[in-house]
Amino acid sequence: MSIVKQNPFRVLGLLGDSTERELQKQIATIKRFAEVGKTKSFDYDFEFLGVLSRDMDDIQHAARTIEQAHKKLLYSLFWFVKNNQFDEIALNNLKDQNTANAIYVWNKTLRSGITSKNYSSYHNLSTLYIALATGNGSLENQYLRKGIELKKELIHSECLLNFSELVTGNGVATESSDVSKLFVDEIIELLSPHIGASEGISTHGLISLFSGFPDDIRKYVSSKHTELPLSNIEKLVEKTTAKRKSNKSAAAEYGDQLFRLTHDDRTLLRSVLGVDDVVFQMAVNRVADEVMQCSIDYFNEWHDSDELDPGDLALKIAGYAKSIGPTGQSKNRIDENTETIKVWVDDKPEREQQRRTGKEVAFISNLLHKFPEHPSINACSGLVDFCMPKLSIIRSEFGAENEFYLEVSSAVANYALGGLVDYMNGQQELVVRNAIPLSSFTDTVSAVISVIHLISKMDVTSDVRRRIYTNRTTILNIQSQLEAHKKSSSGACYIATMAYGDYDHPQVKVLRNYRDRHLSSSFGGRMFIRIYYAMSPSMVSLLNNQRMINRIIRRLLDKLIMSITS
Repeated sequence: MSIVKQNPFRVLGLLGDSTERELQKQIATIKRFAEVGKTKSFDYDFEFLGVLSRDMDDIQHAARTIEQAHKKLLYSLFWFVKNNQFDEIALNNLKDQNTANAIYVWNKTLRSGITSKNYSSYHNLSTLYIALATGNGSLENQYLRKGIELKKELIHSECLLNFSELVTGNGVATESSDVSKLFVDEIIELLSPHIGASEGISTHGLISLFSGFPDDIRKYVSSKHTELPLSNIEKLVEKTTAKRKSNKSAAAEYGDQLFRLTHDDRTLLRSVLGVDDVVFQMAVNRVADEVMQCSIDYFNEWHDSDELDPGDLALKIAGYAKSIGPTGQSKNRIDENTETIKVWVDDKPEREQQRRTGKEVAFISNLLHKFPEHPSINACSGLVDFCMPKLSIIRSEFGAENEFYLEVSSAVANYALGGLVDYMNGQQELVVRNAIPLSSFTDTVSAVISVIHLISKMDVTSDVRRRIYTNRTTILNIQSQLEAHKKSSSGACYIATMAYGDYDHPQVKVLRNYRDRHLSSSFGGRMFIRIYYAMSPSMVSLLNNQRMINRIIRRLLDKLIMSITS
C-alpha cells in the first residue's frame, strides 16, 4: 500500500504535526460515525490523491502505527504539516484540489535556502511532488526527482531537528543518516511496482535518484539492490561447481545453465554498479571462471572418446564465459584455454578422416608394435608389402602431402629401413669374423638393396627421405666395393679362367670353392692365396693368348682338380 495514499495521518484525517490530544479526539469522532453506519470525511483527505480506505480496521491500524515517536517521524516524512501561513495557504489550495497553486506558494518560500522558518515548505512540497509522481498508477520521473531532492535538503540540514520536534512534540534522536535510510527504504517500496516496467524506472535510474545524497547513503541504496543478486550468483556458482565435480561428462550443460541463470543478476549488478565497479568485476569473474571450468572439464572428459567430439560444445561454453566480460587473470585464462579448444575444433576435419581410416592405422600400428627387434630381410620386406595396401587407403583419404599420412608412411619406412641396416651390420660382423663367406654377404647386400628400392618409392617426410637416400648410397657403395673385390679376388682363378676361357666354367667353380672352403681356413692356405693373388695378374698378362701353354695348364689343372675332389 502506498505510504502517501494510505498514510496513517490521512486515514485519521490529520496533519503530520497533530498533537496526541488531536489524535485521540479524531479517533473518537470517527468511531461515533462508524457506530451509526456513517463514514466521516475530513479537510485533509485530499481527494486528488485517490480513493482512501477508512474502515474501523484501517483506523485502528493507523492509530497503532503512529503510537511511537520514531514511527510518527517516519510517516510524517510522507505527509503534510502546517508550520506557517504559507503552509496554511498551500494546504487550503490542496483541499480545493488546486495542486498548481500549492506548488507555486511553497516554491516562493524556497528562494533563500532552507531555514528554520521555511523548512516545512521544503518538506510539504517534497511530499506533494512524490504524491503526484506516483498517485495515478504511472510514474512521473520529473516530480519524483524534485520531491526526493527537496527531502534530501531537509534531512541533511540542521532543520531536521526542528522538523522532528514539530511532528513528535518533544523530539527524538535524529541522525541524518538514519532518517535518510528510512526514507530510502520507503521510496524503494513505493516505487517497487514501477521498477523495470516499460514506462517506469530502471534499477540504475532509481539509484541515480539519490545521487545527491552523501556517500554512505548512495552505498546503502546500491547495497539494497546488490545483496540479493550477489547472493544468488554465489549460490548458483557453488551449486554448479559441486555438480561439475561429481559428473564432468555433463559439465557443458552445467556451464550453460549457470550462464543463463545468472544473466538477470549480472545485468542488474551492471546497471547498479557499473562495469568498472570492483564488486561487479569480482562477481563477473566468479561466474566466468566456473563457466570456463565447465568447458575445460567437459572437453578433457570426452577428449579421447570415440562416442562424441567435445570441441564444438566446449568452444560454445567457453564463448559464454568470455561474453560475460571477465577481467585480469580470469580473462587471460579463458583466452588461453579457448585457443586450445579452438585448435582442436579446427582440426576436426582431419580427425574425422583419421576416424574413417582408423582400421588401417590400427592394422599398421599393430604390425609395427609386433615388429621384431632384430628382423630378417624377409621381415622388413614383408612389413612394407603388408602395409602398402593400407597406406594406399589412407593416402586416398588424406592426400599424398598430408602430414598425418606422411607420418604413418614414414613410420613404416623407418622400421623397415632400420631393420635392414641392423641386419646388414650383423652380417658384416660375421664376415669380419669369417663366420660366413663373403659371397653370402654379397647376396645379402643385393637383397637389402632390392628392399630399399621398394622403400624409396614410399611417400615419406623429408627427414626420412634423406635417411633412405643416405643408407641406400652407403649400401650401393658397399656393393660396388664387393664387385670390385670379386673381380680382383678372381686372380686366384685368373690362370684357371684364362686356361678354361670362362669365369663360370665348372672347373673354375671347383677351384674357387676349394679356395673358399679349404685354403682360406688354414694359415698356410691363406698365405698361398695372397702370394697367388700377387703373382696371377702378371702371369696371365704374359701367357694370355698362348694356346699351347693354356692347354698344358688346363691338363695340369684337371689333374689337380681330380686330386682335390677324389
